[in-house]
Amino acid sequence: MIIGEPIDFIRIGNSGDPHAVGLLISVLDNVHSGSDCRRNAAKALAKLGEQCAVDPLVNFICDESSFDSDIARAAAAEVLGELGEKRAVEPLINFVLWRNGDDKWLRCSNEKG
Repeated sequence: MIIGEPIDFIRIGNSGDPHAVGLLISVLDNVHSGSDCRRNAAKALAKLGEQCAVDPLVNFICDESSFDSDIARAAAAEVLGELGEKRAVEPLINFVLWRNGDDKWLRCSNEKG
């Protein structure tokens, strides 16, 4: 990849290459990537179907600094649902409650109380 060249998320997602997971997670974690890039990185992770992406996706939907990226967070939540990992259920429920305006219920799985 040439520096400054746009990332082809569809091609990465369709590649089946597990080495791409690290790149996609770094895009997802970078608040400067922009909503479109982060959303497309989440969708590419779904295409790869990698369970190792669950924790970064959960962290992303629970990250307060990502609240300005609601579309990207919704895409990440959709990906978590597609991956079907049980440990994502509670964060997904809390994300849905938060999106519906029930802020008091917004808790991530790593928070207690």
